[in-house]
Amino acid sequence: MLIGLTGVGGGSLMTPLLLLAGGYSPAVTIGTDLAYGAVTKTFGGWRHLRAGHVDARLSWWLAAGSVPGALAGVVTLNRLDDAHGKAFEPYLLGAVAAALVLAASATLYRALFRPEVIARERASAGLQRPRSKAATVLIGLVLGFILGLTSVGSGALVGLALILLYRPGVWIGAALLPYVPVAGLRHALGIILAAAALGVLTKAGVSLSPAAVVGIPAALAVVSVVVHRVDRARVREQNRSTRR
Repeated sequence: MLIGLTGVGGGSLMTPLLLLAGGYSPAVTIGTDLAYGAVTKTFGGWRHLRAGHVDARLSWWLAAGSVPGALAGVVTLNRLDDAHGKAFEPYLLGAVAAALVLAASATLYRALFRPEVIARERASAGLQRPRSKAATVLIGLVLGFILGLTSVGSGALVGLALILLYRPGVWIGAALLPYVPVAGLRHALGIILAAAALGVLTKAGVSLSPAAVVGIPAALAVVSVVVHRVDRARVREQNRSTRR
């Protein structure tokens, strides 16, 4: 449901959940989450494709980089795990935490500072220039490698890249949108991802006090509320000025 509403929450939430609550090893967690994501996102993507909500050209150019990138990430993970075993786990947990920090930052940035892009969405990305196609492949390669290595960030990081660089039109849980405050849900997801990153860091052996683990997400929540209220006040003032 979270993925359908916001595009975020698959690997970004399932991975820390399996690590922290399930007690699985990092390698098993990442492999399990990638397999789960492959099934759920295949069916979800097919439904969106049939409904006409997919920019096929952009998807193909992203896939040209992300597919080999994801394979390279998985191969890197397997070789490091085979070579170092348990000794590699703290570093792998650190990589997962770093990916979670990226996902949390992307989600919060998108929710707090880029709400206006919805008004500028368009139906296709426009990839006429060779440079645009090469940049798209490179973005897919980098994000695919992060996904293959950590299983984190496909929705948050790819979604942010699409909005900032291409602004393609999106369809997000239209049936539930009238009943669910998606803007607030994105804020909450970003804060939860930050908390999950801190939890994974403690599992990796990083010394974090309970005050930091609780206080940092709490501070992000305060900032989120303040920015959201300031933005709403600004929109109301703009509306008043327009009526005048």
